[in-house]
Amino acid sequence: MLSTSETVVINGISFLKETGGDGAAGQIHQWVAYSTLRDHTCVTFDMILHITNPGNYLTPPPAFNETAEIAVLTNMVSTFTWLGATPTPTFTPTPFGYDWPTYVNSKYGFQIQYPQSAALTIQNDNAAHLTLPFANGTNLKEKILDILIREDLQTCRSLIASSSMLVTSETVTINN
Repeated sequence: MLSTSETVVINGISFLKETGGDGAAGQIHQWVAYSTLRDHTCVTFDMILHITNPGNYLTPPPAFNETAEIAVLTNMVSTFTWLGATPTPTFTPTPFGYDWPTYVNSKYGFQIQYPQSAALTIQNDNAAHLTLPFANGTNLKEKILDILIREDLQTCRSLIASSSMLVTSETVTINN
């Protein structure tokens, strides 16, 4: 189910940020998606948190820190840049003091940095899949990021979000 949808501007680039989740059979999936559109090309970053429902255990595992785990995606999105953008952006993405590798998609002309300890397991022109690090010893069992690129679109939304029911929506501008 889609919980929130809002427009955010990060480093001069407009993103649709959507959040939601679902659960079944003792498992919960929460997700956060950022989508941006340029020249009818939609780039979406879908972070999925696979969580064990603590209510299924006599001694529940400690709950993970949702804010800290999702902050990684926010940090990653803030490093996103379109390559060869016209006009040239007047900003420089804020460095986080991390020595992060850069995923570059030459076909669609963008790049984004990701944590050093992430595993990039799929990489082609239209998709990338990263397994992201997370705090062990909690009910968080997996954290992944899927980067999906689709062409010839007028509207850009996460595929996860577009299959969910919208509950709330608002427009927010950050840093302008």
